[in-house]
Amino acid sequence: MNKKASMHYIFLSCALISVLITGVFFYENSTADNYYILREYEGQLAVFINDSDIPSEILPQEFDSFSLKDKEKLKEGIKAQSEAELYRLIEDFSG
Repeated sequence: MNKKASMHYIFLSCALISVLITGVFFYENSTADNYYILREYEGQLAVFINDSDIPSEILPQEFDSFSLKDKEKLKEGIKAQSEAELYRLIEDFSG
């Protein structure tokens, strides 16, 4: 495995571990009415619960690393109705 692939693997592992750890927080504080928004926050990718202006989790992915199309989507925010949908979105934007 080359150095770039190795660093990519480390990044993805850290991002997924971070999300899994915070999953406990989401689970304990979730109700059927909760939804998640994945969007840009201060140059980072962040997760928001419902209409909160304060992120529940800031992910290590730099916003500048995304394509113009993805940046536009993330500035508006992408809604996820469940944790599973949120994890799929994070995986899509991390890989």
